[in-house]
Amino acid sequence: MRDFVRNRVVPRELEIVASDAIPDDLRQQEAEMALFGDAIPQDWGGLGLDLVQLAMELGYTSLAVRSMFGTNSGIAGQVLVGFRTDAQKQQWLPRLAEGDVASFALTEPGAGSDPAGLRTTATRDGDDWIISGPALVGDERTGYRAAMTSLARGRIHIEALAVGSAQRALDESVSYAATATQGGTPIGDFQLVQAMLADQQTGVMAGRALVREAARLYVTGEDQRIAPSVAKLFCTEMVGKVADPTVQVHGGTGPRRQDTAPPRRHAAAGRSPPRSGWRPALSPSSHAADRDRGAPRR
Repeated sequence: MRDFVRNRVVPRELEIVASDAIPDDLRQQEAEMALFGDAIPQDWGGLGLDLVQLAMELGYTSLAVRSMFGTNSGIAGQVLVGFRTDAQKQQWLPRLAEGDVASFALTEPGAGSDPAGLRTTATRDGDDWIISGPALVGDERTGYRAAMTSLARGRIHIEALAVGSAQRALDESVSYAATATQGGTPIGDFQLVQAMLADQQTGVMAGRALVREAARLYVTGEDQRIAPSVAKLFCTEMVGKVADPTVQVHGGTGPRRQDTAPPRRHAAAGRSPPRSGWRPALSPSSHAADRDRGAPRR
C-alpha cells in the first residue's frame, strides 16, 4: 500500500486536482488490490485489514483516493457487517468489495454531526416501510444503534487519515529544511526551523499513539464512544497545526509552491474548524528575534 500511495498516486496529485477526478487507471488498480473491501471481512469477499494502518497510509496523499472506497468498506459496509442477517451480508457485501458504490444517509440541513437530530422518518406500512427521505438500513430496534456504532468506527478511520496527512506535511518540511540553504547554511540548522520541526514531529507521534489506543479500545469493546471522539478531536486539530509550519519552513515561496500545496490541501480537508483561544505556537516577536540571530526570512 505504501508503494502504491507514494509511487503511483503522489506523483499524480496535481493531475487529480486539475481534472477533479481519479484517473481510471488508478481506480482500476484500487479495484485489483481489492481496496473497495479493505475492511470487509474475508468471509464476505473483503480483505479484513487493520482498522488504522491502511488509513494512515492513504492519508499521505489526496483524500479523494480514499473516498472512492471508504464508504463501501467503512461507514456503510460496517452497518451490514455488524447488524444485518447472513443473507443480507451475502447479497451486498461481496458486491461492495468488488466496487459497487454504497452510501450512508446521514446529513440533513439541520443534522449530521448530531444524528439524533435527523428529521427523516421511516413509518411501517404492513410489511413495508415508507421513508420520508433517503433510504435507510435497519429496523426499529437496531437502526439508530447500528448508525452510531458505525459512526464511532468511522471516527477512528478519519483520525488515522489525519495522522497520514500530518506525516506527509512533516516529511515535506524535513526534506526541504535539509536541502534549502541560506548564506550557505541548511535552514534546518536554524533553531527556529528546528523548533517547528520538533513541534510537527511531536504532533504526529502523539496523534499516531492516540489513534492506535482508540482503535484498541474500540476493537476490544472497552470504549466505543469516548475514545474515538477524543482521538478525532485531537487529530483533526493536530493535522492543521502540523501543516501550517510546512508553509513557514518553505519560506516566502511556501504559499505558492506546488510541493507544499498537497499537504496543506489534505490537512484542510481533514481538520476541524478553528476554535476560539487557539494561537500559533510561535509569536511574531519570536520570529523577529530568531531572524535577528540568523534564521531565514519567511
